[in-house]
Amino acid sequence: MKKNKVLFISNWLSLVYLAYGSFILVSLLSGKDLGWGAVIVAIIIIFLIPSLILVTIGMIIGWFAYKYNKRWLTLTSTILYLIGAIIVFNAGVFLIPNLVLNVIAFVQQSAQVKKDKASSVQLVP
Repeated sequence: MKKNKVLFISNWLSLVYLAYGSFILVSLLSGKDLGWGAVIVAIIIIFLIPSLILVTIGMIIGWFAYKYNKRWLTLTSTILYLIGAIIVFNAGVFLIPNLVLNVIAFVQQSAQVKKDKASSVQLVP
């Protein structure tokens, strides 16, 4: 089976999202706002950190899915991206292209497995 280039692009997009989320996290933590601003920042941080952790795990699983060409790892990575996007919806919007690319990669990998199984089964005379 050949490696899926859509999955490769999706993994790089998740790296871009992680850089963006980390930038937001650092900028929120460097602020010196007191009062209600600090409460809002704390709430955003509470949701942003688990999202970044889930996307990081999803990206690592995605790289293993690309390296070993495993469709179930691709599906697991997609589910982790989805949960990470739901946790922080304002920053999770940037994961929508990543989710679409992962679903496309899973469908392509499943079709490739079916094609490989069909070609390996031959009628014996």
